[in-house]
Amino acid sequence: MTLLTSWPTVTDGDRYTGTVWNNALNAAQKAAIEALVHSVTNPTVSPSQAIDELVLARGTKSSLDIFLAVSLNTDGTLKTQASLAALADVAASIGHGNWVQNDDLLIWPAGDVAAPAGFATCGTAAPAILRTTTAAEVKVGSMACRLTRAAGGSGGLRQSVMNSTSFSAAGLHLKTRKFGFGCWVRCAVASGAKVTFGDGDAPTVVSHTGDDTYQWLSGVHTVSGSASSLFVQVEVFGAAGDVCYFGGLTVVPGNIAPAAHVPCAKLYGTLTFKHIGVLTAADNDKDRFHFARPTLVKDVILDTKTGPATNPVIVDINNYNAGFQSMFSTKPQIAAGSGFSRAKPDGTYQYRCFAGGNAATRNLCMLSWDVDSVGAAPAGSDLWVMVRCLQYARPQESLLDPDDGI
Repeated sequence: MTLLTSWPTVTDGDRYTGTVWNNALNAAQKAAIEALVHSVTNPTVSPSQAIDELVLARGTKSSLDIFLAVSLNTDGTLKTQASLAALADVAASIGHGNWVQNDDLLIWPAGDVAAPAGFATCGTAAPAILRTTTAAEVKVGSMACRLTRAAGGSGGLRQSVMNSTSFSAAGLHLKTRKFGFGCWVRCAVASGAKVTFGDGDAPTVVSHTGDDTYQWLSGVHTVSGSASSLFVQVEVFGAAGDVCYFGGLTVVPGNIAPAAHVPCAKLYGTLTFKHIGVLTAADNDKDRFHFARPTLVKDVILDTKTGPATNPVIVDINNYNAGFQSMFSTKPQIAAGSGFSRAKPDGTYQYRCFAGGNAATRNLCMLSWDVDSVGAAPAGSDLWVMVRCLQYARPQESLLDPDDGI
């Protein structure tokens, strides 16, 4: 503390000698005190106010020093906080999308009790699979996947983020890189459900606590220098018959685990087919299209240059599943006197879903369309059939082999 260096000098004496106490001495002592306790810059702030503010500033701590030591080192630099991300971590996590397709489980080409598009069974024994739309069982979007453990052991669903062919050709630069991953999972058994990110070497695994609520299970995986592929999977453990639900599976490059589901980007496009000329008769299998990637048909638009006069024109859209299957219960049609219509698929859900692929097969990949019925002349002419579809746009698509992820 600074001493009162300007304090006036006083000489001892008796009542006839020594320093006389007078106004000048009193003023000198007052000035010496004010020089230390009075702020010229803040003349209205008193020492008592400063004390009160100091006590308030230290919060619940017993001293300001203890309060500041929570976040500052002794040299005044900021301490590393577990809840604060380093600039390098944030920079490495910006601008990346989800590498998982069908993350919201919209596409089920093989049916409600088979693996959804982009997934394959894994583990000791394949679990029973069910597409569920029950609100209490769904966390992301309108659907979830229920896995029931088989008697033969644990098992689940795996998605190839980058298979061995793709990785060896275009993914070697990903070695030692970090990926954040996560998934919404519900399970009633401790460690009865697990989310795993693997690369062909040691995987990173996160387990559910078993409180029968949806938990966001997430982690960060460093790709091994010996990695041969990248995959993510959800498995059900516990005893035979135990169940887990999941949705919103997410994988993003970066040093930070995602805090919640990151939707995979989607493309919404249109396939256009046309019949030029007069519609004279029903005509099955007029044209086809083979999908390379998982696809969901959203709706169908019909348009004619000249609409039917007396009877509707009825069209059908089909999915090849051991033979062509209609995705409609009530088929799209242009009513007499009209020239335009729109219809959403209302038949069996799987028939609006396509797995996509490059193998020599039509199954689950081929779409066709028919003219099922036309009326008496004039039946209309110049028909356009526009099938509007949704596909996932994975950020790593340019790195993938054509057969990867299907």
